[in-house]
Amino acid sequence: MLPSIASLMALLTSIFEIGLVPTLQKALIWYDWLVGQFLNPFGTLVDYFASLLNWNISLQPHWKHVFVLFNIYMLRSVQNSYRQHRPSGIFKGLLGLIIGLFVGVTTGMLDLQRDNLELNFVFALIPVFGLFAYGSLNGIWQAIVRYDVERSRRSHITSHFQAFSGHLVAAARRTLFAIIVIVAALFIPFPPFVTSPGLTMVLVLVILHALYNLWDGVDQVKREPQHVSYLNTPSAMIGIDMLRYLIYCAILLALGAFGGPPT
Repeated sequence: MLPSIASLMALLTSIFEIGLVPTLQKALIWYDWLVGQFLNPFGTLVDYFASLLNWNISLQPHWKHVFVLFNIYMLRSVQNSYRQHRPSGIFKGLLGLIIGLFVGVTTGMLDLQRDNLELNFVFALIPVFGLFAYGSLNGIWQAIVRYDVERSRRSHITSHFQAFSGHLVAAARRTLFAIIVIVAALFIPFPPFVTSPGLTMVLVLVILHALYNLWDGVDQVKREPQHVSYLNTPSAMIGIDMLRYLIYCAILLALGAFGGPPT
């Protein structure tokens, strides 16, 4: 939870012109250093392969925070799966780590400029396709390893392909909706205090993804009555957690943006 909130704050302060009290500024500096120490080996590995291919790659600072932000959804999904079936939780954890690193590194290779809408569009698309890959590959795992569970959850399933196609269609639907949102954002003039339209679009998509999970929880409790209540559905728990992080971040920013109450 703490890394997620800290990365959200770091991204928000780079998107908007927000002034913070010294305590929060120092906390973010320390966090940036700590997450850099943790992810530096991956950055070194990228530099090594880039040198082998004679590529001139320089990762931008935002790549670390995009990686953590991408995993806000991943970690909650892994936690739910690990409780129910440990091999699935481990598989999802490794898959999320690999895809998250790919998303972080590829977005970090882009030097975002406010007026370059095409570059910001590509930047926002990368996490979207990362989530599509995660949902599709998870669907293959569920259809093969947990086919009996899929059949018990959805009575209409009669084949492994149907079990997989359900996950594929859901991932494709989310991806199409995200692309529509990104394209629509290109026609919206961003106010001057927004320094990075690409990061802003990614943040909006994270919020929308949280709301999607809350909506999916309503449908999930209908099609999978074994969850008993809405709050017990995996989708609702993921959506609530994602929004909880965003709310905590907003509170901290609101408190840290001012020096204190008026005297």
